[in-house]
Amino acid sequence: MQIKANLTNNDLFQDFRLPRKNCPENYTSSNNVISRQNKEKIERKNKINVPVLISTTVGTLIPLLILRKYASKEQNSIKKCPLRFLDKNIGLKEILFIGVGSIIGGLSGGIISDENTKHHKNKIKESIFQLANLIIPTSLVAGLIELTKKCKEPVNPFVKVGAIITGLAVGMPTALYISNKINNYIMNESNCKNRSLKAGDGLIHFDDIVNTMILGKMPSVDKFPIARILPFLYGINGYNVGNKK
Repeated sequence: MQIKANLTNNDLFQDFRLPRKNCPENYTSSNNVISRQNKEKIERKNKINVPVLISTTVGTLIPLLILRKYASKEQNSIKKCPLRFLDKNIGLKEILFIGVGSIIGGLSGGIISDENTKHHKNKIKESIFQLANLIIPTSLVAGLIELTKKCKEPVNPFVKVGAIITGLAVGMPTALYISNKINNYIMNESNCKNRSLKAGDGLIHFDDIVNTMILGKMPSVDKFPIARILPFLYGINGYNVGNKK
């Protein structure tokens, strides 16, 4: 006995054309919008800000060129490395000169190139935070190291290490506190949320460590020319200031 099924195409595919009752009509479209927005945010974040990069580079190069002009001829050999003069001609003044130049360069380029004036306030606040974290811990460590030099007896290397650790341990939170106070006063934002240390701020304090090693004349400074990486570290900090949203 054979059963003949007389199914038309309309009958066969009728269920597939029924609307989905459990799924809202705008479910797919809203997801697409959200994913598109996230993608745009990621693209903007990963996109290099050329004007800020240029201004930061200029802000870093100007102090370097000035310092190099007055460096000794022996350390001023461009054939080996244009930053070779930093090996023997860098101290607290030179460190602050290069660092401040990078931050000012990044801030200038960021304000000029960013048409959104709301971002300017955040750039200025970030620049104050960066300047405080450059000047306060580094100056404090330099002062403590100078005190150790006044000792009549030869200074134990561990005393220098202790001075560096003390300067960083006191200087970092002090810089954070002062920068928040200055920003709240300048921006007239007494009730705003204070800036806190983030994971991305590690680079700021990494250059603090490099600075203190140079000022403390640690043995590794003579073996490895770590002073030559300072312009690059400061350049990144300056770029972050100008690229702040």
